[in-house]
Amino acid sequence: NSGIGERPALPIHFGCASEAQVHELHKLGPVTLGAHSWTHPNLTRIDTAALAEELSRPLEWLRTTNAPSVPILAYPYGLVSPGVAAAAEKSGYAAGLLVEGGWYSANSGAWHVSRFNVPSGLSEDGFMLRLSGVLDLP
Repeated sequence: NSGIGERPALPIHFGCASEAQVHELHKLGPVTLGAHSWTHPNLTRIDTAALAEELSRPLEWLRTTNAPSVPILAYPYGLVSPGVAAAAEKSGYAAGLLVEGGWYSANSGAWHVSRFNVPSGLSEDGFMLRLSGVLDLP
């Protein structure tokens, strides 16, 4: 029974992985890590120094993990500008992923790669319906 303002406890599988758990991911099978910035800001709204830090720290950290990684950035909130794309390339990334846009298209360019969004709360059945093309939902 939760009172006003209290949030119910989430199941353990909804929690974030600890750093130690991420370092052990390779033991579970084929897992490849990428970056999503360091603190998840809107990269289009921060200054040049902060942008460089947000982009470089994840790549440095990924080098310390045991899991395979790729120099691909998933833009927080899917937001990108020409300056953010240029900074990502300068930092060592090979591509940038948007939040949506549908299935991958080679015509999108390396810094505006569309992807199939899987929103939180989507059931397994809902996911299968989206993948099948039966439902074309936003």
